[in-house]
Amino acid sequence: MASLNLGKLKIKPIYMWQITTLILFTLMLMLVLSFLIYKNFTYENKDKLSQLQQDEQTLKDDLVRKVSLLNSIDLYKEKESALNDLSAKVGLQFPTSEELPNVLIQINQVSEDSDFKIKNFTPKSPAVAKENSSAEKSDKINSRVYSLSASGTFDDAIKFFYQIAKIPRVMELSNFQMSRIDDAQINISCDVTIFYSD
Repeated sequence: MASLNLGKLKIKPIYMWQITTLILFTLMLMLVLSFLIYKNFTYENKDKLSQLQQDEQTLKDDLVRKVSLLNSIDLYKEKESALNDLSAKVGLQFPTSEELPNVLIQINQVSEDSDFKIKNFTPKSPAVAKENSSAEKSDKINSRVYSLSASGTFDDAIKFFYQIAKIPRVMELSNFQMSRIDDAQINISCDVTIFYSD
């Protein structure tokens, strides 16, 4: 826009509207460039930051869960050991089929100790096998039912059944019937189911 005239530089006059237009154009260009820069750096970084925060929270939750599981391993081992001990103690309360006569002898001995006379103590039914649901398939719990008929005083009967309950074997008394013989004597008949393992 400048023209050279005889070695002198001649400058065209600049009007106010040209300056205003140039400033507006420059401002618009700066606004568009700043928007593009803002969009490229801020929005993408905001999305990345949000994703990183979600990943961080997921990792923290996973870490907390794994640390709690790690801390509970000792508690689990203690509980497992306690359950194994309890299982062994319960297993001791089931006599084997070879020990079944000893249990019958114990019941007879309790009768003699309590002065409650056993009149009849005979097997009622053959052995019934039930699978133990918590054990392996080969471990079965069998039961044998005996018919018991005994007589004595009421105090002797209480002493007898109290001593039976103290025997560390799994037994069930069912079909319990009591009748009076005279003023001092009673007659009791019941089924005694003795559980044993193979």
